[in-house]
Order: sequence, then structure tokens, then C-alpha cells
Amino acid sequence: RRVRGISSGFGMLRPVLLLLRLLLLLLPQQTQGGSCSSGMEFPRETWNLVPPSQAGFDPDLLNRSWTKLATLGPIGNVFLSRCGSLVQAVGDTSRPGLVWSLGKTLAAMAAGRLVTLNQIGLHDELELSDNPVLAAQELGLDEELFSDGVGGGRRRTLFEFLSMSSDFGLANPEPGRSAAYNNNAVSRVCSNSCATLCWKVDFYAAFLQRRVALLSDPVEFVRRMIFDHIGQEDEITLAEAGHVSGYKGGFSASPRDLARIGVLLLANGSWTNRSVIQSEFVDSASKPQIASDARVNQDKVGEKWWNIGALSGALPFSEAGHVGQMGGDRGYGLSLWVLPEMFGRAYHASGLYGNYVIVDPENGLVVATQNHADKHPSAAAYLACIRSALMNGSQSDGAMCDQLTARPHERE
Repeated sequence: RRVRGISSGFGMLRPVLLLLRLLLLLLPQQTQGGSCSSGMEFPRETWNLVPPSQAGFDPDLLNRSWTKLATLGPIGNVFLSRCGSLVQAVGDTSRPGLVWSLGKTLAAMAAGRLVTLNQIGLHDELELSDNPVLAAQELGLDEELFSDGVGGGRRRTLFEFLSMSSDFGLANPEPGRSAAYNNNAVSRVCSNSCATLCWKVDFYAAFLQRRVALLSDPVEFVRRMIFDHIGQEDEITLAEAGHVSGYKGGFSASPRDLARIGVLLLANGSWTNRSVIQSEFVDSASKPQIASDARVNQDKVGEKWWNIGALSGALPFSEAGHVGQMGGDRGYGLSLWVLPEMFGRAYHASGLYGNYVIVDPENGLVVATQNHADKHPSAAAYLACIRSALMNGSQSDGAMCDQLTARPHERE
């Protein structure tokens, strides 16, 4: 009888246990731990919404975080995701807006797709003239924009363009060993010297689009390479000036569509178990790629679109972070900035006026911001304040949030 009674008791409990099991399955997996190792949700036609409390946030602390960030200036339209689900949207995250230098990251992801398809190698040299004017002619770009460029140096590799180490169009080039934040080269890509040049983005992107993917339109190039695989809800366009690098605004996209790029990176280049970008490329893109002792090319410093000096100086790896630049970032990967050490493996794509896509693998977070303010929170401030609202967040995140919200971040 005793055995029968126990068996009968279990029989009565079985529906309760099944109900509890069902409820546990319905809970978002990201509440079980910091990362998304237990599972990812990928947005389809639209995003799955999970309330902050179920996504592991303290709702009151999260609201307080937005208030703190707003002391620095407008926080813009913010799309917060955890493990691929929408947690909170602040403002209108469906409205497309100029993304500026975030276009560099879109071009880099398209490059990663072509590398994954074995249509080009990351370390392949691009078959273009070392003279910017002649290279522009070859690619059908406006050669007048590159008339101030300097020819010379060997052919640059795709890796050098993506890492801002190509020195393309600068005097005394040392591809692969020098750095410069150069917008021009993004179309073409950099190597050893650090200089941030937007134009080089236009060169390598145009090369990949026209010579490798055989497409005539930059928007179609980005759509075919990336968004056809991860989806989009809103229109993506390119400003009339036509600069993929972000010069004069570049692409326009909504925060919720840009957040899909963040989820793709968070999932190491996979989307619903399909490889869109090989994980090796994502790993390289999200880690510092310019040596700490790399020379920062000083040619054309101060000529905003040829060599943005402050950003060029922040390209080489610095364990302590570049204080006062890019929110203290530690260096540059492949069109991605690496956040300070306290944030672990976190990194971000960055555009002028406070436009970011922030990825925090350890906590499964993606934050996409759309802004147009001279004074605004840095990527580090956004992430510190958002992490401080996690139920399992550390006190150091709260302290860092307070520290970083003490003064506005101004990006050149």
C-alpha cells in the first residue's frame, strides 16, 4: 500500500511538474546566465520582445541608467537586445538615419562575407594602382576627391585596408606597420601604418563591390552580402554623395536593423545555424589588430577626411586604453573598436555624433544607438550604465557608469 500511495502521489504531482517544466522553457534563456551559450533568438520578420525583468534586468535600474546617460546630452534612439531578443527600444528605432562611419563596418562585414565565400582572401593584395587618382579612375570614383593623395608603396592587402594600416594615399607609407584613420582608404583599405582615412574605405569597398561581387550599386552590395541573410525591416539608402566610408553621412539605416549586425557578430557570424561570415573573420575583426608600437602616420593630419589625427592615435593597441579618445578604447580591429579591458571582450562599431553598434559577448548584449549630437555618451558609457542595470551586474559597472557620465563625450 505504501508503494501504491507513493506512486499515486507522484501521479498527482506529474501535471504540476510538467507545468513547471513548460514555464521554465518559456522563460528566455538569457536569464539563466551572463552569455547566450544556452541559446540565441534570431529576429525574423521582426524582433521577439522580452520584458526587461525576464531578460535579467532590474527595470528601475535600467530606467535610471537612461536618466544618467541623458545628463551627457541626447541619448538618441536606442535599441537594446539581449541574446537576440528585444529588451527595450528608446525613441523611434524604426526610423532610418545617417550612420556616418558605421558604414565602414557595413563594408567590412560585406568583405567578411566575400572572404567566407572564398572570393577573396583577407591577406590578398588588391590589384589597384598605388596612385589614388589612377585608382579612382580604375574604379569609376570621383578622381578630384583624391587629387591630394600621394602615390607610392606596394599594393595594399584587404586586411590592411580594414585595419586602417594601409597608409594609402599618404606620404612615407609603411603598409602593415603604420596606422592612420583614413576615410579614403576604406574604399581601398590600409596596412602597417595607422592613419584614419575615410577615403580608403571608399576604395576597397568599391573594389570589392565592382571587381569581386560584380555589383554596380553600394546599397545592393551591402544588402546582397549581409541583409539578405539576416533580414531587415526598414529601408537602407546611401547619401547622394555616395561615400560608403561615412563622409557626408554615408548610409542611412534604422537602429533595429543595425542591431541585426550586432546579433550576427554576437553569434560569431552565424544566423540560425547558417554561417554568414566565418567565425575566424569575426574573431579577428573584434580584436586589436594594430601593434602597440606601430607608427602613426602624420601626413595630412588635420585634413579631416585624409588623416584624423586624434582617431589615428587611438588605432594602435593600448592595454590601458586611449584615455580621452573613443571612450578609452584599447585599439582597432577590422573596422571595429575594442572597448576598455573592464568590459572583457566587448567592442563596437562607431559613427560620428554618437551612432554605435555595441556588442558585449559576455553578457549577450547588443546596443544600437542613433544620434546626431556633438555631445553624447560614449560607447563605454552606454555599456557601463546598461550593464549596471543587470540583476547579476557588478558594482564596478555602476561605478564606471557614474564616472563616465560625469562629462560628455565629443567625437571628432
